[in-house]
Amino acid sequence: MKVKIEKSAGCRRIVDIAVPADAVSGDYKTLVGLFSKEARISGFRPGRAPAELVEKRYSKAIVQEAKDRLIPRFYQEALEQEKLSPVAVIDVQDVEFERDKGLQFKVLVDVAPDFKSPKYKKISLKREKNEVADADVDRTLSEILERFSRFEDVTDAPAAAGDLVQIDYDAVCDGQPLSDVSEDAKDLGSGEGFWVPTGESEFVPGMNAALENVSIGDSLTVDVAFPDDYDNASVAGKKAVYSVSVKGVRKRTLPTLDEEFLKRFDVESEEALRARIRTDLEEAAVAREEGRLKEEISKFLLDKTDMELPESLVEQETNAVVRDMLTRAAQQGGSREMFEQHRDEILGSASQSARDRVKLSYIIDRIASEEEIAIEDADVDAHLELMAQRYGMTVDRIRPELEKHDEGLRNLRTEVRGNKVMTFLLEHAKIK
Repeated sequence: MKVKIEKSAGCRRIVDIAVPADAVSGDYKTLVGLFSKEARISGFRPGRAPAELVEKRYSKAIVQEAKDRLIPRFYQEALEQEKLSPVAVIDVQDVEFERDKGLQFKVLVDVAPDFKSPKYKKISLKREKNEVADADVDRTLSEILERFSRFEDVTDAPAAAGDLVQIDYDAVCDGQPLSDVSEDAKDLGSGEGFWVPTGESEFVPGMNAALENVSIGDSLTVDVAFPDDYDNASVAGKKAVYSVSVKGVRKRTLPTLDEEFLKRFDVESEEALRARIRTDLEEAAVAREEGRLKEEISKFLLDKTDMELPESLVEQETNAVVRDMLTRAAQQGGSREMFEQHRDEILGSASQSARDRVKLSYIIDRIASEEEIAIEDADVDAHLELMAQRYGMTVDRIRPELEKHDEGLRNLRTEVRGNKVMTFLLEHAKIK
């Protein structure tokens, strides 16, 4: 068997394989024999027709079956012979097969890039201060109290910031009901008995502020200007007038920092709760800063490394990035219209992100190999514990979910390896 490897663009290679006739003739004869056992030819009992007649009658099918069997086998032998490890098979081309001439074919593959490792030790970094102020503790304590607050119906007091207001509303845009502008605008256009939290995130711009100090029975008109980058593309950049009727008010009542409430946090005093909050905020600040420094390391590695990338992997990663972007957009109320409106921008961003991911993964692999950074079962178990805490699940439930998919645990190990390499680089960085 003769094998010739030709370099195409980037990481693409053409594996040209020529197999002599004597290496395929035995397989061909075997196939003819198999076809002869099942052949139905007039004038002959099943399995009794001459091989020459069977070969002539079923020549196309026999040749196709020979190709299907022989190409994978000799392709694998060619890879072993040339010590080639493709990352993806793109296409099989120019297949020629004749019993007396042998088999010839070309396989288009992508291979891993060959590149020079950057100098990854003693990367210069600057640590930023992330001090926790008393105001940060106060704000967090207020957020905790709000999470445990209760809402009570009132009839004799106006709404204040943080209260809930129940409204009926209808909106007009460009002289027509906003609900008629688009299917995606129906909920924005009208609603009944809709509870709005004042002073928090708004479902339409300016609505929450307009509802402060209103009372049951009030009617008001609210002018709304949707920004150009509004999540719902069907109304982005448009103006609407909302007619609002107030149907109910619920006052927020914050819990008292008494003994019963403090027991929820296993502390005995407000001072102890504040101390715990400060510790948590400090640990979070340290984690954020570590994450930022690792991002700086990633950027350094990408900037200091030149390599060609397997386009098949880039395309695969781009599709994954786009799926993630669409999922997040849908969760935030985005629509198909919004995607189409920003299609080129989204695909361009996804493509660059994918290229960076693929490139960084090769650099990480190289560093892990050079520094002999191995992934132990204990590393995987620790990562699963963190995942369990993050998603409020048990490890015994998460692991089977990952094992259901071929890529599940492999992707997890890849993530763990990346984390270990980044931690190694951070430990060996030159930090000011």
